[in-house]
Amino acid sequence: MEDCSFAAGDTIFNEGDPGDALYIVHSGRVAIRRAGTEIASHGPGGAFGEMAALSGEPRIASAVAVEDVQASRLKGESFRELVRAQPEIGLDVSRILAKRLAESMGQ
Repeated sequence: MEDCSFAAGDTIFNEGDPGDALYIVHSGRVAIRRAGTEIASHGPGGAFGEMAALSGEPRIASAVAVEDVQASRLKGESFRELVRAQPEIGLDVSRILAKRLAESMGQ
């Protein structure tokens, strides 16, 4: 895991980029945008990029720092190894993804 910083307005990744890592926000706020529309926001304690990090597929959305952000970046393979070693993490991620899916469907 590596620490990283982004200034307000920085693009962290773009829709279509390789899904090579996930991010955990320590401070600041990140907007998740699809086709230019904000679909989610993550602040301290939030994580984003996990779907592409798990699947290895291209990003389905962009991430932009709305405020100055301090975060940790966990490479996809390291994340997958962590899930294999600690399956409960996979369950937690599944719950988060199910919640996000339900929210996107207006539930």
